[in-house]
Amino acid sequence: MNGYLIAEEGPLAGTTIVFEEEIGKNEWSLGRDPEACDVALEDPMVSRQHAMMRLTPEGFILENLSTVNPATQNGMVISEPVLLKEGDIIQLGSTFFHFSEKAPEVEAEEKLPPAEEMAESPAEMPSELHFGPSPDTRWLMKVISGPNSGAEFAMHKSSTFLIGKDPNICDIVFQDLSVSRQHARLTIDDEDNAFIEDLGSRNGVIVNGELISEKLLLSSQDLVALGTTTFLVIDRHEARETIISPPAAMPTLLTPERAAAKEKARRDWKEL
Repeated sequence: MNGYLIAEEGPLAGTTIVFEEEIGKNEWSLGRDPEACDVALEDPMVSRQHAMMRLTPEGFILENLSTVNPATQNGMVISEPVLLKEGDIIQLGSTFFHFSEKAPEVEAEEKLPPAEEMAESPAEMPSELHFGPSPDTRWLMKVISGPNSGAEFAMHKSSTFLIGKDPNICDIVFQDLSVSRQHARLTIDDEDNAFIEDLGSRNGVIVNGELISEKLLLSSQDLVALGTTTFLVIDRHEARETIISPPAAMPTLLTPERAAAKEKARRDWKEL
């Protein structure tokens, strides 16, 4: 059995970490220090030894090792080892990963159609809810788990958006049975501040692992959960690097030789 952490948002976006089952190898340490970890993460918000992944008969278990910036699972701080489930959102440092036991599909990227065909056929949308942000739009909602995963929605200044599953009354519709008909209201005020409030939904609104009870001011990269749907609220003026993925992915597991070659470049981090 193999496991995969696929980085979707943050400085490591585009990276896939592979945990391959091998004889005598069933645990992997993750962190910033290449000498102490099996997987080195080039993220300044990651601790030198940040987390431990273990393969057990039950499945993959993740343990948090960081007290400064703990790892989270679906917005909840990991206080004890947790069994990972398909589609879990894991945050390590400032990077959000999606866990899967299915190998990412790469053949579609390797076999690109001719330029003429690409120009004639429109790009395939990841879901029914997908609105490309205009250059002057500050706030962006990016759905990272749930039935509408991959969808994006630009939120303009001085606007209010009703979120729920009823297409007749909602501005943003999630095809998720755990989302109420009118679940939440997201507002961008005249000063371009973003707020969210629960509308008496059955499952509530969870922001960064905390169930909210009143209207809340949002910050860039806040993780919001409505039922089984999770989305990031991104301030494009402050964090453009979280939207634009690096052109190339990092290696999955660093060998001792690669770690030694990069040791000098990482000395500054080890001094923090």
